[in-house]
Amino acid sequence: MSFNEVYENLWIGGFPEDVAELRPFARIVMVAPLREHERIDPVDPPHTTRTLYSPFTDDIQPPSERERLIALHAARFAVEGLRAQQKTIVLCREGKNRSGLVVALALTQLTGCPGAAAIRIVQAARPHALYNVYFRELLEGIGAKEILT
Repeated sequence: MSFNEVYENLWIGGFPEDVAELRPFARIVMVAPLREHERIDPVDPPHTTRTLYSPFTDDIQPPSERERLIALHAARFAVEGLRAQQKTIVLCREGKNRSGLVVALALTQLTGCPGAAAIRIVQAARPHALYNVYFRELLEGIGAKEILT
């Protein structure tokens, strides 16, 4: 399994080869362009599983305002599940940048920690995560209160 637990019940990972690996999760957040979502479809998940598809790119330019809002929405969806004590996973193709951004944003919402601390927490669990300089700058440049607005 290519998943790592970042915080209690909050996991990060890349798209699995076998969708059965997603069965333990009550909430699944997929962050990737739509064409990448076609590669994975949680077939026959438990009826209580909620999946959110949040398309944005891991580009060589800063995220647009629309992409930032999509990431915030995905983080809020994850936090909603965590507050309901649901095992939650955030996935992108490789489980590094887009999922790292959403997990870090979720951590700021859950714990109130600043973005720089959230980056360290994510990277402690998944060392190769968040190497996208623009995602790191977004997280490092704002505190938890600013992220939520």
